[in-house]
Order: sequence, then structure tokens, then C-alpha cells
Amino acid sequence: MKFLYKRYKESVVLNRFVSLMSVDILIKASSFILIPVYLKLLTQTEFGLYNYLISIVVFFSQILNFGLYLAQSKIYPDTESEGRGKFLFSLHVLLLFLLLTSLAIIYGFNIDRYLISLLFKGSFNYQFYRFPMLLAIVASVYSFMLYNYLLSAEKIKIVQRYNLLRLILLNTIVLAVLFYVKGDKVNMRFIITYTIEIILIISFAFQCIKEMVPSLDYQVMLRSAKIGFPIMVSAICGIVIGFGDKYFLQRKAGFVDLSVYYLAFSIANIIPMIFNTLQNIWLPIFLREKELEKNIKLTKKMVKRVFGIFIILSIGMILFIIGALYIHLIDSRYNKVIYVLPVLLLSLSIESTSHLLVNYITYFEQTYILPIISVILGIISITLNIVFISRYGLYGAAYSSLSIGMLSFTAYYFILKFNLSKFRKAALLVMANTSQITV
Repeated sequence: MKFLYKRYKESVVLNRFVSLMSVDILIKASSFILIPVYLKLLTQTEFGLYNYLISIVVFFSQILNFGLYLAQSKIYPDTESEGRGKFLFSLHVLLLFLLLTSLAIIYGFNIDRYLISLLFKGSFNYQFYRFPMLLAIVASVYSFMLYNYLLSAEKIKIVQRYNLLRLILLNTIVLAVLFYVKGDKVNMRFIITYTIEIILIISFAFQCIKEMVPSLDYQVMLRSAKIGFPIMVSAICGIVIGFGDKYFLQRKAGFVDLSVYYLAFSIANIIPMIFNTLQNIWLPIFLREKELEKNIKLTKKMVKRVFGIFIILSIGMILFIIGALYIHLIDSRYNKVIYVLPVLLLSLSIESTSHLLVNYITYFEQTYILPIISVILGIISITLNIVFISRYGLYGAAYSSLSIGMLSFTAYYFILKFNLSKFRKAALLVMANTSQITV
């Protein structure tokens, strides 16, 4: 016990992870435990539609973030304390300009209406959801930037307060409204959720704003754009990979089958949610470490431990869902979930773990590689989705997701091996030249 306690005190990653998880685990647990409640309050069609709209918001907010969150993670810790204020101001001015310009073009020219018409089979009353989705996209962009800043600045206690307030306010208010108020529950849930998100962002944003120095640094803006834009292109390709299974399933099977898939996905999504907490802590520490060999050793340990934890969690979640179906905590209409869930859990475990390898692309400042890999995986994903979902429906979507996860991990593993080999050859060459000069 003394040995474990000593390791905990000495490990920065573990210490911060446990500190964040003390609150974060409540959020993950509540999202997991409250699934049966939301299934009771929403019809299958409403549950499928809401989650489909959330997926659209998530992927568009990833694009309209322009990858600048990664520039924040990379540049902020490397910048001297007196220059951080100017960096933050320059970065957020760039984000605000790009976001407002993009939204003005998209909404001004009705591009959003055209995109929605492509994403939905048949008629959909988008006008009713147009403002809530705009609200959701803006809130998602700034929520992620704020959360990323608080972790990069190592303001762990503030992150805990932010997460705790989100947990309490979102669940209590949203559930109360869904229970007592009649009307379009999908629209109500959207508006309430993201109104609360915006209020919380404004409340906590002063942590970032008070550090800003109102002075533009165009070199910083250019460097941030160079790091971020390949990530944005990769996110565009990622829509095909991460959203394609839902899109083709919605078109082939409708919202009832989609609701079962989203139930499995909502449960399995706890895996990437937990990983994101770890990644947000790990990434700034990883990028600050200048010894590549040390990072390699730590990453090997991290991959084994993280994947092992995910497998244990997956077994627990499968057993929980079997029990919930048996005692009718989850309606029998969702029985198919038990066949889809194990595949999605394995898929998201592999996909999440692969991000530990993707970190090296940022480490070597090779973010231009990400769009290339994403385009290739996107083409494969479309092909697999068309073939698998057409033949096997719900189950085809799950196996398509698993296949892409495995291919993604393999691709980034070999890229890392190539970079590592190149780095070691360069190091040996430098050592040889040094020894010759010494002689």
C-alpha cells in the first residue's frame, strides 16, 4: 500500500487523472445510469432523432473549431509566462474571426439547409431546429476550447467545479423539463442543454480572459493556423468515418433501428469519454517532454494499461445491460442492443487507444499526415458502410466501425515506427559525426 501511495504521489499523470476523475466519474456514471430514464421519457424515434442531431452538432463543431484547440495545447505550455497572454488573445481573435465568417457564409447562403437535406432521408422540419443547432454548435466550440485551456493551464480544481456544475444543472433541469413540460422534447432538450452550456462557459471564461493581453501576434496566429488547419481537414474526413455508420443506417433502416444503435453507442461512448479525460491530462505533459525515448516507454505502458482497463469496463457494461434488460429497466424494444454493444465497445476501445499514437504526429509537427490518413480511411469507411449496412443493417454498422478502428490503429502504429526509425538513424549519425570531430 505504501508503494502504491508513493507511486500515486510521484506520478503527475495519475495524480491529475484521479483528481479529475473524482468528479468526472460522477458525470460518466450519471450519463450511464440515467440512460434508462431518458429511454422512458423519449420515444424510440425521439431518442434516435436527438442523438442523430447531437452527432451532427459534434462533427460540425469539430470542423468549426479549426483545430485551434491543438495549437492551444501545443503552444501554450511552450510559451514563457509573460507571452501567454498575447498568445491566448491572438488565438481567440483568430477563432472568433474564422467562426463568425464561416457561420455568416453557411447560414447567410442557406448552406446549412442544403447539408441537412442531404443528411436526412425524407422530409425533416429543420426550420424548427435551425436556431437550437446553431446555439449548440457555438456552445460546443467554446466549451471545448475553455476545457482545453483550463487543462493546459493546469487549473484542475476549476475543471472539477466546471464539471460538477455541468453534472448537476444539466441533469436536474433537463430531466425536470422533459418530465413536466409537454411538446417537442427533442427541441426542448436541445435548447435547455446548450443554454446551460453557454451560461457556464460565460461564467468560467473569465479564467482565460483575465490572462489575455490585448495585443495581436500575427506570427502566433499563423503558427496556430498551420497546426490547426490540417486537424480541421482531418475532422472533415472524420465526419465520413465517425458519422457514416449513423447516416447510412438512418437512410436504410430509419430512426427505430438507429435508436438501438445509439443506445449501444451511448453506453460504449463511456470508453472515449474516460479516455478524453486521460488524454486532456496526458497531452500537455506528453508534448512538454523533449526526450523521445522516454515518451516511447511511457506510451507503451499507457497503451497496455488503458486498453486493459477498457476491456474490464466493457465486460462490466455488458453485464449491466444484460441485467437491465432482464429486469425490464430497459424496454424489451431495445433487446438487439446486446448483440451490437460488445462490437462497439471493442471498436471504441481500439479507436481511443490509437489516439495515444496519433499524439506523435503532433509531437513531430506532422499534422499534414492526418488529412491523408483520414481521406484513405474515409473512402474505406464509405465502402464498408454501403456493403455491410445494406446486407446486415444494424450489425453491419457495428462491424464497419470495428474494421475502421482496427485499420486506424494499424496505420498510426506503422507511422510511429517509421518516424522512430528515422529519428534513431539521425541520432546515430549525429553521434558518429561528434565522435569523428572529437578524434
